[in-house]
Amino acid sequence: MPDGGYKSLNDKANIEKLKDFVKSGGRLIAIQDAVNTLAQTNDFGIKNKADETPNDSGYALLHKYENRERDFLPSNIPGAIYKVELDNTHPLAYGYDKTYYTLKLDANIYEFMKDGWNVGVFKESNYVAGFRGFKVGNKLKDGTLFGTTEMGNGSVVFLADNPLFRLFWENGKQLFCNAVFMPN
Repeated sequence: MPDGGYKSLNDKANIEKLKDFVKSGGRLIAIQDAVNTLAQTNDFGIKNKADETPNDSGYALLHKYENRERDFLPSNIPGAIYKVELDNTHPLAYGYDKTYYTLKLDANIYEFMKDGWNVGVFKESNYVAGFRGFKVGNKLKDGTLFGTTEMGNGSVVFLADNPLFRLFWENGKQLFCNAVFMPN
C-alpha cells in the first residue's frame, strides 16, 4: 500500500478481505499515510501516538487571518532528518547498523506495538537537521516508525516514512527490499 488515502477501507467488509489476504499467507507492506489509514481501523496492531498538546478552548481559538502562515508553522514539518534506532537482529533491518536516518515529511509516529516487532523506533527526540515546528518536535519521540506484526500465516510491515521517497535515500532501497523479501 503506497502512500495515499484509502477510502475503501472505511468499509468493514473491505478491511475483512484485506485481513483474510494477510491471514492466508499474504504480506501487506504499508508506507507513510497508508500506515495511518491502517492505524485508524484498529485491526492491524498499530495505533497512532496521541498528541500531548492540550485542547484549546475559549479565546485561544480566535486567530487573526494575517497570522495564518505563522500559526501553521509550529505544526509543520516540510522535511527534517531524524536518527532511528534499529533492531538490526530483525530481518527488516538486515544489513544495517543500529541506526537509520529517515526523512520525516509528517508528524506521524505510532505507539510501541505490544504484539509485534518494533524494528525502527524513536526512544527520544533524535532530530538531526531540517525544519520542523516546535509542536512536531515535541511529538516525535518515544514511538515506532518501522515494525512488523504477524496475522495468521502472513505479516504486515509498517514503514511510517517512505524509504523510496524520490529515491532520495540510497539505503532506503535496502529497507524496502527487506520488507518485500524477508521471511514471515
